[in-house]
Amino acid sequence: MRILVLGPSDMLHLRRLVTAFVQRGHRVHVVSMRRDPIPGATFERYRVPPFGLRHPHGWTRRRASLVRRWFQEYDVVTVHYLADWGIDRPPLGGARLIVKPYGSDVDPPPGADPLPEKLVAARRRLLEVADLVVTDADLFQDTVARFGRIDAVKMATAPIGVDMEMFAPSPPSSRHCPVIGSHRGFHHASNPLLLIDAAAKVLLMRPDVKFELAGAGVQREACVARAESLGIQHAVRWLGQVDHESLPRVMSDWDIAAIASKRESFCVSALEASAMEIPVVATRVGGLVETVRHQQTGLLVPPDDADSFAHALLTLLADHDLRFRMGAAGRRFVARHFEWTRAVDRWLELFESSLAVAPAPRRESNLV
Repeated sequence: MRILVLGPSDMLHLRRLVTAFVQRGHRVHVVSMRRDPIPGATFERYRVPPFGLRHPHGWTRRRASLVRRWFQEYDVVTVHYLADWGIDRPPLGGARLIVKPYGSDVDPPPGADPLPEKLVAARRRLLEVADLVVTDADLFQDTVARFGRIDAVKMATAPIGVDMEMFAPSPPSSRHCPVIGSHRGFHHASNPLLLIDAAAKVLLMRPDVKFELAGAGVQREACVARAESLGIQHAVRWLGQVDHESLPRVMSDWDIAAIASKRESFCVSALEASAMEIPVVATRVGGLVETVRHQQTGLLVPPDDADSFAHALLTLLADHDLRFRMGAAGRRFVARHFEWTRAVDRWLELFESSLAVAPAPRRESNLV
């Protein structure tokens, strides 16, 4: 199969997916606004014209020619993130257009300005002209359908998968203090200040507990300041940015994974913890409802409620057997529904089923 991928080539999960397609014997070409080639795939840098271009019509014609070539040379054109690729209407015939939006495409992060009307219109148009729209989770599919005003009949789910060998359980640790960890970073959407507040409440009851927080983000300094003001700085270890390959080693020390997000379209972090048999305490928002099974693989609590979050953490800290049962159930859950090869199979299945169906009639292109 000839697959064209349009998207950020530095994004971890997209790189893994492209690599898997190549390993399955498919011809993959990546076009990206970023500078990062993906081994095994051919690569092309897509350059957006500078602001104030003196001859925009010439550039628009060149882009229209480029898009026509894409749809003539490939069987499937798959778009990751609703960026402006100039696909206002796919050319007659040619490849199937499969679009995968992400949370920030349709729902601005907490505290961000609303999306400009022109940008909303362009993103809706891309969703409208797609042959298939793919999301990670069922709940996010509903969000995208409302945003794009599209029928659910042209939508499907393809969850991000987890490498079960990479994220495998670790032998029991000989350390004496329990560790609660998080690698959701310090962005507004991950709500790290709530986790700091909950940590302070936990430490009042369990001063032996340690917290490990990984990642970067605009709220890191505020979190450090909050921890100092609450007098818990001694119990928090700031790990900084951790690359994906190093995550299993870091997480191997954790007894509980904590996710305090305000918004999640999916959250593979919860699944990676479950794969390592680490129970998860998370907020009941978005895709976390699908990636954490309440009272089976972890505990879900109301968002923005530090008392409830702390209570859930203390519940698991007090019951080793419960943590063990939830951890074991979590790994079974991920293996059954989110194992990596299943995720790749699902994408290829969607490509093949899309090609097997005659495309809807298309008018001549009007590329902008």
